[in-house]
Amino acid sequence: MSHYYVMFDLGAYDYPCMDYLADELVPLLKPVLDWLEVIELGRVLVVNLEPGGHVDAHDDQGMYADYYSRFHLVLQSNKGCSQTCGDQRQEFNVGDVWWFDHKKEHTADNKGNDNRVHIIFDAVTNLFPMSGVPVTDDDEVKLDESGVSYDRH
Repeated sequence: MSHYYVMFDLGAYDYPCMDYLADELVPLLKPVLDWLEVIELGRVLVVNLEPGGHVDAHDDQGMYADYYSRFHLVLQSNKGCSQTCGDQRQEFNVGDVWWFDHKKEHTADNKGNDNRVHIIFDAVTNLFPMSGVPVTDDDEVKLDESGVSYDRH
């Protein structure tokens, strides 16, 4: 995966695994997406943080992070799981849906004995807007301050 793809590509693409996961993921996500009034869905990741696992401190940058809000849907957790964002620490419970500002430094830890499984998804929603990328009325990305044009279609 290239640096350009991670930072600047605003597209979301179905990979072959979606043929296997769609029947399980769609019923889980659709009510959440409807509740959040999602206008556009970005990347969807199913992630497992094993016992003793740690995600190093990082912040997400680039046009992609500017455009999409980040959410976690908790499928499996334990009392030893936590996430920090900026100066806040949060524990997630099964069934919770969380938004956090992924442009701030964040980490994740699993100090428990069981896996932590989340669906991490990025979405455009008026309830949790990101303001970094100007969008025209016809939903095309304009020139940014660097003068570079990005075509989302």
